[in-house]
Amino acid sequence: MAEPLISICIPTYNGEKYLEECIDSCLLQTFKNYEIIICDDGSSDKTVEIIERYKSKHPAIKFFKNPKNLGLVGNWNKCIELTSGEWIKFIFQDDSLREDCLEKFSKEIDNSVELIVCKRNFKLDKTPTEDEKDYYANRVKTLENTGYFGSTFFAPQIISRIAAHNIALNFIAEPSLTLFRKSVINKIGLFDPELKQICDLEFMLRVASNFGLKYIPEQLCLFMIHSSSTTEKNVTGKNYYTE
Repeated sequence: MAEPLISICIPTYNGEKYLEECIDSCLLQTFKNYEIIICDDGSSDKTVEIIERYKSKHPAIKFFKNPKNLGLVGNWNKCIELTSGEWIKFIFQDDSLREDCLEKFSKEIDNSVELIVCKRNFKLDKTPTEDEKDYYANRVKTLENTGYFGSTFFAPQIISRIAAHNIALNFIAEPSLTLFRKSVINKIGLFDPELKQICDLEFMLRVASNFGLKYIPEQLCLFMIHSSSTTEKNVTGKNYYTE
C-alpha cells in the first residue's frame, strides 16, 4: 500500500523568532512522503527572507504570499486550498514536530478515520507563574481527563456528549496536534473566519461529532505558549468572544 501524501501547512505572520526551528522539525521527519505549504499573510519582519532561504534548498517547500492580509483563519483556509495531499497536517510557526510525528500519524490512517489527534505537549516560553504552570499541567481539559478515555477511538456520540458538558473548552487539541483527511472539507466545510475565538475547536467539533476521532496518547508535537500567542491571550484576557 502506497504511503499517503501528507501536506504540512505552515501559515505565517511575523514569525521570525521560532520559524527556523519549526521548518527544521518538518524537514527532519522520518516519514518522507510530504509537501510543505507555507502561506505568508503579509509579514513585516524577516519571515519571508527565512522562508525564501529554505525554499531555495528544499523542493518539498512551496511558498505563497497573500496579496492582502487574510487574517488568522483566512490564512489557515488558504493553506488548505493550496495543498495537494490527501491528508492535512497543520503546524504553526512557533511549534515543532517530533522527528517521528508524521510516521506515527500515518500508521493510524485507515478508511474509517477522518481525524487523528495526538497528546498535548505545552512549552511555556518564559518563566511561568505557579498558576500558569498548574493551568497547563493540570487544568487544561484534554481527551484523557474528560472521563471517557478508555480506548483510542472517540465515537461521534462521545465527542458530542463531552462538548455539551464543556461548552467552549478545547478538549480536543490545537490544529498543530491534529491530522485530518482533506476530503472531509467537502462534507463539513472550512474553518469559520467569522469566529473571533475557538475557531479551531469549532472546526474539530464539526469533524469529530460527525465522524469521531482517533487518539494517539503520545506527545508528537511541541505547542508553544508565549505572551503573543493566541492561546495565551485567550487564557489571560477577557474571553467574552468565546462565551
